[in-house]
Formats: sequence, C-alpha cells, structure tokens
Amino acid sequence: MPKIGAGQLDLEMRKAFTEGFINLRRECAYAAFQRGVAGGEFRADVDRDVAIDALYSPIYYRLVASGAPIDDAFLDRHIDLVLRGLMA
Repeated sequence: MPKIGAGQLDLEMRKAFTEGFINLRRECAYAAFQRGVAGGEFRADVDRDVAIDALYSPIYYRLVASGAPIDDAFLDRHIDLVLRGLMA
C-alpha cells in the first residue's frame, strides 16, 4: 500500500494525492473560511492558506507520523485553539 511519504520521492504519487485528495478538501475549507469571513466570525486579515494549514496539519501529523489519538478531547482543544486565532 502506498504511503503519503512516497510523494517525496514519487512526483506522480504526490500529484495524484494532491489532486485527488488535498485540493478537494482545501476547496471546501476555503469556502467555509470565506463564509466565516463574510459572516463576521473570522478575521478578514488572516491568510486563508495558513489558517487551513493550522487547522488540518496537526490532524494529518497524528494520522501519519505520531500515531497519537484523534479523539473528541484532542479535537475540542485543537479547534478551540485555532479558532480563537481566527475569530473576529
């Protein structure tokens, strides 16, 4: 089974993963972020790419690298931390 790290050496694997998985999820995240800005919930001066990376990267890290649990307690703490930085 191919691993996400294979994309570091296999450009076709990276392209397939990016186009087939990451880009689709980022587009949904962009739309949600923009709704938050438009509704006055999120700061308009925040770089959306950095905000999305801040939200998702720790989850991917736990999935791929650390193996630490992704349970409700972690998600609650993590989301609270990131959203406080985005709040208007």
